[in-house]
Amino acid sequence: MRNLAVLICVLLFTATSHARWFETTDVEKGSSLYADNCASCHGANAEGDKHWPMPTSKGHYPAPPLNGMAHTWHHPLRQLVATVSFGNGAMPGFHHQLTTQQILDILAYVQSRWPDEIYADWSKMNERHPG
Repeated sequence: MRNLAVLICVLLFTATSHARWFETTDVEKGSSLYADNCASCHGANAEGDKHWPMPTSKGHYPAPPLNGMAHTWHHPLRQLVATVSFGNGAMPGFHHQLTTQQILDILAYVQSRWPDEIYADWSKMNERHPG
């Protein structure tokens, strides 16, 4: 229940501000969580698989960059949380391994790597689709 309250607060904040929704401590926690849970597919520097724009023989796309250079910033925070939680395509869900707060920390780490202009565009889009 606490995790849901945290998520609601984050969504409300991002709906009203272009400032980054996370704190430095969130990014620090997210960095190690990212390394442990995401880097094996998305790369140590969130650069993604080099073939990410091309589907595999099974029709799934390899892990995209999470550094602001692919489509991740086209999705509102609620959708990013849902994708990490429950998976999408070839990506597995992590809701059994990670709490909502840990997922938010990972997303804070990922978004901290986005250039300011990408984050500003994402923030505007997230305001239009907050949840």
